[in-house]
Amino acid sequence: MRVTENFSARVTSKLFEKQIREVVSSNFLWFVAISTFPARRQAMADQVNRIADGLAREVEEAMQKDIMETVGNLESFVKTIGKPYQDAAQKDWTNF
Repeated sequence: MRVTENFSARVTSKLFEKQIREVVSSNFLWFVAISTFPARRQAMADQVNRIADGLAREVEEAMQKDIMETVGNLESFVKTIGKPYQDAAQKDWTNF
């Protein structure tokens, strides 16, 4: 009976209530953290997709510019190399 002499139902009730609040609070915080994973994951995926799209656009523009420059250079090369043959063909044609 000595154990029950210092027993206070009120103090025990308050302590129990405090522990229950802590458990519920920590469980709620854990739930909030877990429930936001899909949203955070989607936000990160969206950001990565935007960056990848921007990079792909820049690469495509650079490739297009490079192709246009190469085509221009090739056209100039063909004109330069073909000029003597064109002149000879026109000279032969006018002598006909």
